[in-house]
Amino acid sequence: MFMTTLKFIAIFLLVAPRATSSNLTEYHYEQENDNNNVTVDSTLVNTQNFTLPAFEYHQHESDYIENLTQPTATFEHNNNTTAEEEDTNHHADDAQETKDGIHQRGGRRERVHDFIDKQLERSPDKFAEFRDNDETVDNIFSSYQEIFERNYESTQEKRLRRSLFKKHLMNIIKTNNNSNLAHKASINAFSDMTVEEFNAQKKSLKIPKNSKRRLDNNDDNDDDRLSRSSREDTRNRYRKTAGRHGHARHTSPSLDWVSLGRVTSVKDQLQCGDCYAFATMAVLEGLWMNTAGNLVDFSPQELTNCSSAYGNSGCNGGFFTASIDYLNSNNGSVSLWSDHNDTSVVGTCLMSTMTTPYQFGTIQYAQVSVGDEAQLLKAVNQGPVWIGINADTFTFMYYSSGVINLNSSACSPNSIDHAVTLVGYGNNPVTGLDYWKIKNSWSTEWGEDGYVRIARGKNVCGVASYAFTATVS
Repeated sequence: MFMTTLKFIAIFLLVAPRATSSNLTEYHYEQENDNNNVTVDSTLVNTQNFTLPAFEYHQHESDYIENLTQPTATFEHNNNTTAEEEDTNHHADDAQETKDGIHQRGGRRERVHDFIDKQLERSPDKFAEFRDNDETVDNIFSSYQEIFERNYESTQEKRLRRSLFKKHLMNIIKTNNNSNLAHKASINAFSDMTVEEFNAQKKSLKIPKNSKRRLDNNDDNDDDRLSRSSREDTRNRYRKTAGRHGHARHTSPSLDWVSLGRVTSVKDQLQCGDCYAFATMAVLEGLWMNTAGNLVDFSPQELTNCSSAYGNSGCNGGFFTASIDYLNSNNGSVSLWSDHNDTSVVGTCLMSTMTTPYQFGTIQYAQVSVGDEAQLLKAVNQGPVWIGINADTFTFMYYSSGVINLNSSACSPNSIDHAVTLVGYGNNPVTGLDYWKIKNSWSTEWGEDGYVRIARGKNVCGVASYAFTATVS
């Protein structure tokens, strides 16, 4: 484990939406070495093109590493792995790491890490090289700018982004050299972003106040918005054999709705906090495939544009039950991706102009009991499930592969802030971990081609804290 403690404090304003301001904001980077000597590099950053509430970014090594439950894991390729054991599709390359542990996957990420390898190939201590050598940082950051097509509006913004990039990459290197973790991290499209930017653009799940109180108290009651008949119907369905593709009575050792054809391609919510809409439509896509027999891409943008009267807030967050209530107000009508193209902003609702929307009729929904992974297992055997998770910023921001297995101190199961879609489960034969397979909406350049695996059995990051199923009569 690296002994150097890094401390980065930034108080500044966010990039989007852009506005004009004449503020000068001081940011400083403090580095405390093993001899307890602290050097401070301070500068005034012109925030003319930034708008964001002030925040403080403290990321000590102890904050990131302590209280982890995962035992030492190896990532050697298992040539005897079977499909049922897991990783043979897009998970089979846990072992494809660079020499310093950075996962290589996806075109742009791979190109950046190839460049990093070349820059640091003769360095005995890559972390120290990147920390101390400004020329190395400049070269790698320039490569990142070119590959990810970054054009900053001022020298001050470029300086700020470079500092963020350096901080993020040092955390990535520390993560990948921590043998207590079963997941890996990598450079990606978020590597020059502030924490506030990332959270606003990529998460923003809004949980109703009544549900939030119950979640904070770890109450096992269902959402107040759910009817008694809906709750009882869900519990009864868990006790019976499910429909056409279900396994509610006898669950299989592993399940992947992606390979079974009930999940569409991974999407990108871009710079809009409408994760709830993408997760909702992913569940309905699987439901349509199960009931109608064909897989189609529904439009999350419809929910972003049209459902504010039911409690959602466009790009500023929303939740599952409000989305279904809105759809039910239109007889379960859903528009296609091609009808409501994703724009990353709230636009005009076009449902009134749709001539042939897909119609479910009344969509029934129910909540899985809080923290009950056995019930969640039965639910996902019926089809993809909408879930809220704690997308712990530093873990999820950098995640590239493996199984996230943090304890409740490192990733609280009650701090739910992001909506995703549960699409399966299995076991990683390399680490021995049971896991959930989850579809995200941050593009295929994030995670395992847009998916993430989270350890199963301990409600890691709240995977079973706020989950919903949907059915039709």
